Amino acid sequence: FKGEQGKTVFTGGLTLNGYTLVVGEACDLDGETRRISEGVAETLGLDYCGIDLLYGRGGPTVCEVNSNAFFGGIERVTGVNVARIYAEHIVREMYPVVKK
Repeated sequence: FKGEQGKTVFTGGLTLNGYTLVVGEACDLDGETRRISEGVAETLGLDYCGIDLLYGRGGPTVCEVNSNAFFGGIERVTGVNVARIYAEHIVREMYPVVKK
């Protein structure tokens, strides 16, 4: 998603039995990762989702898509209020402004 300052953010993390093993961080997405992620979301008809990618010699591979992804980690890492942005998006989609 686009953060408030327009910077694209990506976070990742790894937990096991409630213990954080790897902490995510903000970064700019490369074009291929963006294209794959947006294509997956569009194909599945999702406005918001978490996409887990594995990176190997052949480039990124989609591992898993979470249609009800948590955004607490994204908010913690980036300082962006994802809940507010997503709530505003939902309201705009449900109640579009009718132009006279």
